[in-house]
Amino acid sequence: MNKLKLYGKPDSPEIYPIRDFLKRSVVDFDWIDISYDNLGWGQGLTSFNNPDKHPVIEFPDGKAS
Repeated sequence: MNKLKLYGKPDSPEIYPIRDFLKRSVVDFDWIDISYDNLGWGQGLTSFNNPDKHPVIEFPDGKAS
């Protein structure tokens, strides 16, 4: 089973409530810190929201929000 993936920077004020919600909801997810990803996403999510502004969640089916 694929996990939910959360992409973002650790200093983003928006990331903490999302991570907290997922943890409290017992959702299995991977946290991907993109702070040092020179390519900008590593996983091919370049077409989605700018990670400098908003975290991105990739669902197991490949859709992102």
